[in-house]
Amino acid sequence: MPDKNKNILKQLGLLKKAVLPNDRLILFGSQAPCYYEREERFAGETKYPLRKMIKFAMTGLFYFSKKPLKVATSLGFVCVVLGLAFVLWMLLNRFILGGATVQGWISTIAIVVFFGGVQLLTTGVLGQYIGNIFDESKDRPEYIVSEKVNFD
Repeated sequence: MPDKNKNILKQLGLLKKAVLPNDRLILFGSQAPCYYEREERFAGETKYPLRKMIKFAMTGLFYFSKKPLKVATSLGFVCVVLGLAFVLWMLLNRFILGGATVQGWISTIAIVVFFGGVQLLTTGVLGQYIGNIFDESKDRPEYIVSEKVNFD
């Protein structure tokens, strides 16, 4: 196996069993399908329990994607906006509409949601930076050249 493939296999860590199709192309070059009929399991039940499979799936989700970090950042932004909307509604209701509200309830909720959103937004942004550093540390090639043409 070429050194490039060994390096990429090292990067996969625990997910060597679940290499995605696109990554197989990177690892092993061209492919051809191999069809077979799978017989029923004869050795009893699987030794891979549901808990372990879920952990394996979560590792795959977080290892190959920064999507959860983007979701956390977006959720933090939504919470900040929601907290500001609560504050505006509280001020509007109190001073312009003259509505009667329970003392301290809206302000407490607004503060908790706002600062919770700020924390989540900050954590999401830091997580995205760390995710970018993690991707760069894998040292994966940006392009894979299958053939060189007109090079001397």
